[in-house]
Amino acid sequence: MLFRVGAILIIVVTVLFFVSNQNIAYSTPDIEWKEDNSFNSIFFPCAVDVNSKTNKVYVTSRSSQVWVVDGPSKTVIGNFTVGQNPCELAINENLNLIYISNENSNSIDIIEGETNTKIASFDIEDPYDIAINPNTNMIYITSDKGGLLYVVDGNTNKIIDTIEIPKPCGISINPKTNMIYVTSESTDSVRILDGQTNQFVANVTVGHKPRGVDVNPNTNMVYITNTESSSITVLNGFTNNIIKTIEVEDTPWRIDVEPDTNMIYVTNTNPGVVSVIDGVTNTLLRNINVMSPYDISVDSKTNKVYVTTLATLVELDGHKNEIEPPKKQFLKGVLSNDIICKPELKLIFKTSDNSPACVTPQSAEKLVNRGWGNFENLN
Repeated sequence: MLFRVGAILIIVVTVLFFVSNQNIAYSTPDIEWKEDNSFNSIFFPCAVDVNSKTNKVYVTSRSSQVWVVDGPSKTVIGNFTVGQNPCELAINENLNLIYISNENSNSIDIIEGETNTKIASFDIEDPYDIAINPNTNMIYITSDKGGLLYVVDGNTNKIIDTIEIPKPCGISINPKTNMIYVTSESTDSVRILDGQTNQFVANVTVGHKPRGVDVNPNTNMVYITNTESSSITVLNGFTNNIIKTIEVEDTPWRIDVEPDTNMIYVTNTNPGVVSVIDGVTNTLLRNINVMSPYDISVDSKTNKVYVTTLATLVELDGHKNEIEPPKKQFLKGVLSNDIICKPELKLIFKTSDNSPACVTPQSAEKLVNRGWGNFENLN
């Protein structure tokens, strides 16, 4: 009994802390943002997704609510009730239909985006993640408890196939190749299926406890979050070979790729950061402090990045991913040791005044050998 009372008190204090601190500004060397007050009517959100064609943002909560946010004005324009624990959703932008996964109700709700009304629902046992191929109107739903991948015909909302996968979790589709990528958390692997036949074509071992997955259809690169390896696996979709593993902060959870800018955004739940990865070089650009981030989605039209947290919905500006010159960072108050250089450059410090500089590795060696600079800050 004492344990239960203590646990309740901890939860209450935690919730009060998050809600009371919704106007805290977070900063990194070259990006500052504040949680927008217009989102304060959204409480305890879970999943988020964006319809870039309509600029509407859909946010679910564990209280069986879905909020609709107008992206340009940053205002909540409506909400509706769905099933229990709706913590996954996906949008068919071609048809303007929103699919909500109700994990505790064993159902999928379908919402018509023009009127924000439920037009249909169908039963799925223990649904988790959802992905849609808008070109074929096929819907794929993972059931981690049931160990199944459901294939649903979006024209009839009927299950046309079930595929066994050990503890399937995240799912993503490349609509250009019609390849389906499913993370298998219990086997530390990603299962790859051909959407034409729904047959396996490859099984790739990745990091420990893979969860989120997303693909850039323009480059055919696939990105997987390994929650207990603190890393992102980069998979070449043409060869199904791993080309790189990127170290990030602890507990990388959800992931979203912006195809046009080739930026990858990852929520890391444990330290509370959003990692930004450059898809050209597959290197970590920065970490942005976000309190208790969970899900993430990018509006490809506006380049706004939406993140659900324990308390509310926050918005980041994807246009601010360019790394500023070291002097500009320094003048903003960034400590010399915290200066960020572009991936191809190296940070050194001028001997005369210890000021930071970003130069090529070859130039860095020459400047240090000449006594102009040092690799370490001597202050």
